[in-house]
Amino acid sequence: PFVHMMFIAAAHAHFFAGRLGESAQCAEKALRVQSDARPGLRIAAASLALAGHDAEARKMLARYLPLDPGRRVSNLRDALGAYRHQEHVAQYEDALRLAGLPD
Repeated sequence: PFVHMMFIAAAHAHFFAGRLGESAQCAEKALRVQSDARPGLRIAAASLALAGHDAEARKMLARYLPLDPGRRVSNLRDALGAYRHQEHVAQYEDALRLAGLPD
């Protein structure tokens, strides 16, 4: 029942390693299992935005925002778990800002 979380974790690992295509693919696998997985939608949008797939990133964000309408870049950290490297959080914030997440 939690297989989608494995794919989401792998998507994050690929994202922070700079493997954006692999990150987006893992996020897509997660979303096939659970289409409304908010972390999966977020990492998909971030990966696609940094990979230059702006329209696809915006589509993911359009799916995400109705599930978490109050989410902004300014309160993203409230939705995230612990991150060892704070630069990863900043990278994630920048990518979601690029995807269209409001500040």
